[in-house]
Amino acid sequence: MVEGKHSQNGTLPSIEDIKDGLIKMILFTNLVDTKLNGKKHDSIPILKLTTGRKYKKCNLNVAQKATISLLEKEAKANNFEILLRLKNI
Repeated sequence: MVEGKHSQNGTLPSIEDIKDGLIKMILFTNLVDTKLNGKKHDSIPILKLTTGRKYKKCNLNVAQKATISLLEKEAKANNFEILLRLKNI
């Protein structure tokens, strides 16, 4: 199960969008019985963050790097994945 957040012009989706994604991760990680076409499947919740702006990941500012680090810790502690798709030059 994927929840995607995108920013066309920013270097990351907004904090409000990321918080909304985290709320959905809480819901997704607590699903007990997931089925697809009537067949039971193990779900893997994923928070996907994308941007249309071109930059290098190493050029994120300190606050953005801290946000990504906190998200990674949260994902590990609560059994969901972070998929970060940042356009590179």
